[in-house]
Amino acid sequence: MSTTRLLKADIDDIDFSVDDMTDLPARVARMRAVEPATWVRFAGEPALHLNTYDLVKAGFRDEVNIPGHGFYEETQQPAMGWTVQSLSGKAHHTARGLQSPFFRRSLLPSYIASLFEPVAHELIDKFIDDGEADLVAEFTKQYPPRVIMRLLDLEVSADVNWSQLAWEMIQYGHNPDVAEAAIAEFDRRIGPILEERRRHPGNDLISALLAAEVDGERMSDDEVFSFVRLMFPAGSDTTLLGLGNTLLALLTHPEAMDRTVADPEHEIPWAVEEGLRWQPSVAHLPRRSVSDDIEWNGIPIPGGTMVLLSVLSANRDPAQFSDPDRFDLERHSQRTLTFGLATHHCLGEHFARAEMSIALRTLLDRLPNLRLSAPEQAPLVHGSVLRGPDRLPVTFG
Repeated sequence: MSTTRLLKADIDDIDFSVDDMTDLPARVARMRAVEPATWVRFAGEPALHLNTYDLVKAGFRDEVNIPGHGFYEETQQPAMGWTVQSLSGKAHHTARGLQSPFFRRSLLPSYIASLFEPVAHELIDKFIDDGEADLVAEFTKQYPPRVIMRLLDLEVSADVNWSQLAWEMIQYGHNPDVAEAAIAEFDRRIGPILEERRRHPGNDLISALLAAEVDGERMSDDEVFSFVRLMFPAGSDTTLLGLGNTLLALLTHPEAMDRTVADPEHEIPWAVEEGLRWQPSVAHLPRRSVSDDIEWNGIPIPGGTMVLLSVLSANRDPAQFSDPDRFDLERHSQRTLTFGLATHHCLGEHFARAEMSIALRTLLDRLPNLRLSAPEQAPLVHGSVLRGPDRLPVTFG
């Protein structure tokens, strides 16, 4: 594969970091049909787009040549601090060891009863009598942030929008001034809370993190700050988009919707799994290769090249999934790469699956005959890195 030829032939005016590509599944399918990897543009520079399941899987596993922490250290660490995304080696291992116990499968039943179900019901109560709603504005955008706020025991306040602050903090690569202002405001709000929880621990995640210990090590205040900062964008944006994508899939596939409503206990987990495959909320995970020129899986990669792990393309690779563009409840595949693999796989994947499943179950149970308001004008999935519908107008009852 010639790097020079690819640079000339494949880079066009589309920027995979910011441009809204509603046709992204078709676009990556065309790229995959030609080459296993393609040169594209990302944040204004050439980037290697991995198109196949096998290459994306290899990318996740290769912490030597395409380390998972590098891009986040470069773009997020100045604003977010050191997190499990930007750490490597022993520091990363210790951080995961301190944080992962709070996302174990064994804790999910308590989260369902105390977090997921109450929040879902509270949001639905606000619009159920209307017979119609925009499920993005009135449910999916509010549900994950509310769950996180309850997990951290943060109060809903009219004078602070935690989700907005979190979104602004991760804009450091595009708008450092906005990110720095947001981080200062976030820390001003969280600082007194951390001090109070250290003096008077509660049953919340912040108190638990302050007390957690692995091999004699505890999280410093700065590390707890960084974890709380990351919780909102990592645990909120991806889940709200994933839930929106799964709802859109069911609403545009009536047979799948009917089947899920008829047997929610069995079908909802598979609907969530297929939704995560069909339209992953994180379509592309950027990494940066090592500084030396390398040949990787037969591909020459200049030192310091941005490498895009295209989760969307991998999840629709026909070499792994038959009829991959079809939303299919009978697929029952757990080979998707939506939550990553290896060292930097998503810490909260079990939490996210359960959160989405409970939301979907509650919506379908309380909103009978749920359908799009205008099925002939179905909403589109927007975005390039993070993807989801920006509206889901529905009727029910």
